[in-house]
Amino acid sequence: LQRLDGPVRGNGKIVQELESVFRGAGWRVLKVLWGREWDRLMEPMPDPELVQRLNEIPDGQLQTYAAEDGTFFREDFFCTPRLRRLVEGLDDRQLARLARSRGGHDPRKVHAAYHAAVRGDGRPTVILAHTIKGWALGPEFEARNATHQMKKLTAVNTELLRERLHIDFENGEHGNVPPPY
Repeated sequence: LQRLDGPVRGNGKIVQELESVFRGAGWRVLKVLWGREWDRLMEPMPDPELVQRLNEIPDGQLQTYAAEDGTFFREDFFCTPRLRRLVEGLDDRQLARLARSRGGHDPRKVHAAYHAAVRGDGRPTVILAHTIKGWALGPEFEARNATHQMKKLTAVNTELLRERLHIDFENGEHGNVPPPY
C-alpha cells in the first residue's frame, strides 16, 4: 500500500487514477495489468462478471491475493457461482500462480506494450503496469509490507530468486547475499 509518491490515498485503483491524469494531459495510455496466466480466462472474450470483479477490487486486496494461497483467492475473489465455474478446473497451486500473475512481470506483455508504444501516433505514451512488491524474492518478501525493512535474502530465497529469474550461479555458492537493488 505504498507508492513512489507517498502512501496510497484511500483504497482505490492507482492505475485508473494515473490513467485519467495522463489522458487528461493528452498522452496515450497503455496498460499492462494481467500476466499470461489470465489469458485462459480472458479469451476469446472475457466474462463480463470477471471484468467487473477485476475492476472493483482495490489495489490493497490485489496485494493480499498475491500474499495468500490459492484457497483464499478462490473463496474471496471467485465468490459467485458464475466466477467459480471459470476456475473449477484449476487447483490451489494454479490459483496461487494466477493471483500473482501481473502484467508488469510478464516479459511478453511488457514487450508487446513497448512495441505498441514505439509505433505510436506522435503523442507521448506512458505504460502503466501492475507489479507485486518484492516479486521473485520469495514468500517472506513477495507482496508483504515488511519488504522494505528486510535487508538480506536467506539461502532458500536466493535460490528461489535464481530459479525464477534464471540467474546463472550455482545453488550454495551465493552465501547470504543482500537483495539485488
